[in-house]
Formats: sequence, structure tokens, C-alpha cells
Amino acid sequence: MREEKTTDFKIRSTTEWNEDFMKEFTQIRNSFYQGLPLFVEENSDDLKRELISNYFIKENVSFEVIIISNGTDNVARLICYFDPNSTESCSFGYFECREDSNIIPIIQSEIERFTRSHGCTSFRGPLQGNFFFSYRMKISGGEPFYGEPYHFDYYPKLLEMMGMQVSKRWYTTQIDGRKTMKNFKKIRSSSGKKNPNYKHLKLKFIFPWRWNKYLEIIYDLFMRSYKEMPEYTPIDFETFKESYNGFKYILNPFFSYLIEYKGEPVAFCINFFDPLKHIYSFQELSKNKFVRSIPGLKQILMGYLLLRLKFNFEKLLIMYVGRVPTKDGQEIKGIQALVSKYLGVLAFAVRHKSAFVCYSAENSPSNKSWDKDSKTFYSEYAMYFKELKTV
Repeated sequence: MREEKTTDFKIRSTTEWNEDFMKEFTQIRNSFYQGLPLFVEENSDDLKRELISNYFIKENVSFEVIIISNGTDNVARLICYFDPNSTESCSFGYFECREDSNIIPIIQSEIERFTRSHGCTSFRGPLQGNFFFSYRMKISGGEPFYGEPYHFDYYPKLLEMMGMQVSKRWYTTQIDGRKTMKNFKKIRSSSGKKNPNYKHLKLKFIFPWRWNKYLEIIYDLFMRSYKEMPEYTPIDFETFKESYNGFKYILNPFFSYLIEYKGEPVAFCINFFDPLKHIYSFQELSKNKFVRSIPGLKQILMGYLLLRLKFNFEKLLIMYVGRVPTKDGQEIKGIQALVSKYLGVLAFAVRHKSAFVCYSAENSPSNKSWDKDSKTFYSEYAMYFKELKTV
């Protein structure tokens, strides 16, 4: 454990897992956002799953957990990371800070100290340990949805005060299903007539009783389709499983798909209906004194929550999409046309007139699939970086 003092602040940090320190660390975020709408509290067990993950241990990933206080209150926190598989840049995540410009030089100094100590020339963030855990900062947008970055509006300004610049942007857009239906009918018709691959494509629903089998396939497709992204660092299957296993509780199998070409997996489309409001309601109800006073009632409510999530049809989120060439290098066309066929019909069946396409990069080819008059901007996100000056 390290401890330092400045004129106005105290800095404490640890480079290994410390149960009490991490509970205090998570409490900072929970106290910052307490009472705000749709805020789901952070749990130290979630951080433990990442910081002492199979990947971190095997690859010797270094981290330093930092808490900054002003003598009476904790006013900022962050975790710095160095991954030996990404030697040019360190990263930081789990960033929280009060709106006080006096704290920024302390945070900047801590990140730069950590970065230089590992021989790196730049740092980036927010990135929570690894590309496959979570990253990005929300710049602007609408009501939060499940898994989206949840921050105060002034956070981008704090990063800019540290001299950081935007390295990449992403967008979530709301798609009007009625306006896009005609467009996709034309695409499917064209695919069927002009694309000889189309008839060899097969869509598979991701049913929960096949979850373990399909997760290995999804893992392989994730690793191969996302490897060109600048934030990407591959992780092992066990770490991936620990991070994504919870999705089996929120996926509706008729809205999440694997796509095969002649029996070979070539694409995935992971979508689900936003569970955030249900999870938030369960969290708040669990705090009720009456609920806590009756043994076993919380477990009953948990079972009810899981049931509600399976029959949840609020806000369709198109979350993870990717495709890869076949093993012989063939690029398969017609995948999006096939997916749209099922997605459009089933969304209509549950009376959904729109969907939210999440985290599309500003230069993503998928953006061309939607006509301008059928999509509406919903939220914007960014990653930041800074090059260090030579000492």
C-alpha cells in the first residue's frame, strides 16, 4: 500500500487486490451517483473478476488502484493499467472525480507517473482493463441503457483539462423500423437473385440450453472480427466467459443469432431488450427494510427478475455485430440481409417499431445500411489519449 500527501490532498494506492480497499473504491462511485435515475451500483466482486482474472494473471498485466481524498472525503478514483501485449500505451479506467479543477493536476501526475514507470510514451482512457471488459466515455445523448457508460456531463471536460484528445468516436442511433423495412426488402431480394452465397447461409438462434456450446463460437468470432480495432487486446476464453456469461440471463434467443455458411460460423448478431429499468427496480426494492427483514424474499424477487428479463420487450438494443471470412478467405455477402429478415419480422411481432444500433464507429460500413431519414442520433461516445512529452 502506498500513501502520499500534498498540500490539499492525500493519495493512496495499491498494486494488488485488497478487499477492504476495493470496497472503499467502489463506494466512491456509488456515493457520487446515489439517488440518480437508473444508476446501478458497482460491486467490488465485479472488479475482482477483472483484476485477478485469468488473463491478468497469465499475461502479467500490472495495475494500480488509486484513491484521492481531500482530508475528509474521497474526491477521485481511478485504476491505471499496463498490458505487456500493448507496450506503447498505458490506460486508465474506473475514473471518477468531483468537479474541482484542483484535483486534475494530481490525477494527471498519477497517470503520467504510472505510464513512465512502465516505459510507455502515451496513455488512453477510459478503458477498464481490457477492450472486452468496457471502455469509452459518453459525451452526450439520451436516457441511459444497460451497459452504457454512466458519467457526469462534466467528465469530458476534465479529460481535456489533462491535455487529452479524442482518438475515436462512436454513436448510438435509433432506427425507425417502418422506414427501413422497404429498404431491407430490396436488399434481400437483391441478395437472393444476385448473390450465390445467400442460399447457403443459415441463421441459428442462441438458445440458453446451448449457451456454453455457442459461447465458444461467439468467442472465436469476437476475437477474429474485432482484432483490427485500435483498443483491441485478445483475452483467453476463460476470462471472456467470466465477463460475458451473465448475458445468458438477458438474451432473448429469437433476437440473437449465429450465422453459418455451409456449416461454418461466419457472423454473429447479439441483441437484447434493455433490462436496465428492471435491474434498477430490483436494486431499489432490495434496499427496502421490509424486504430485507423476511428471509428468502430477496431470492424470490431475484427469480421474478430473471423471469421478467426473459419476457422483456423494452427498447431493442442491437449491441454486438461482427463477421469474418471463411477459413479459405472468402468474404460472404448477404449476412445483413438474412439477419434483417428475422429481426424485422420478430420485432414487428412484439410491436417494436424501432431499434437502437449501439456503438457504431463513425467510419463503420454498417452506417451505410440505414437511410438518413430512417435514423436519429441518440448518444455519442469517445476514447481519449495523450502523448507524453520527452523528459
